Amino acid sequence: MDNNPGNDYSLHDDNIHITLTNFAIKPDRNRIFRLIDCSPESPVYDMVEEEYEDIIQEVYSRIQSVAILQLSSLDNRITVEEESREATAFYVFMTIGMEVSKLSTQYFEESNYLAGMLANAIADDCLSQLDNEVGERIAALCRQRHIGVARRLEVPSDIPMEAQKIILEVTGADRELGMGVTEGYMFTAVKSNCFILIISKDEDIIKVKHDCRNCTQESCRMRSC
Repeated sequence: MDNNPGNDYSLHDDNIHITLTNFAIKPDRNRIFRLIDCSPESPVYDMVEEEYEDIIQEVYSRIQSVAILQLSSLDNRITVEEESREATAFYVFMTIGMEVSKLSTQYFEESNYLAGMLANAIADDCLSQLDNEVGERIAALCRQRHIGVARRLEVPSDIPMEAQKIILEVTGADRELGMGVTEGYMFTAVKSNCFILIISKDEDIIKVKHDCRNCTQESCRMRSC
């Protein structure tokens, strides 16, 4: 089958705009402890475990997971290789909201650094799980429509930071969720993510997942988790 992305099939005229909620995300304590380099052999393990149990419900209650998908032609402000310039793409924005970051900041301001560090790790774990669930839903949507995904474009390894503002605009997350970007094109809701999926006519290829092997952020803690 033809694996080249393009616009000459039925999705081109579809106005697909989908808001996804109701995710089955549950913090993974083992993974969260790995994120902060705390193992059962650590001398502070019991203290960390006690703090985790004290804050987990409060932190989890602040998680507000939502994702927005928008099918559109690839924006000409986004620089890609020649073969993808005329492609149809899914623009994807996802977030676990602002409240969990506010809580983490609050812990640090109160000099409860362990709670702040744990809250941040819990948020990272939940955002990673959200990415996986969104990918699964997109893959299911593609199978229903007999299309594939040729490539996942991510910031900053595949597309520049400026693309984050474009993705907000195209998905409507700026209007629907009140999301914005800073002067450095960082999301105002820190625990957020976005990417672009290049649509393919080959329904046997669905590259929706993040691939750590192609990621330029070598110091990312999620690599080892």
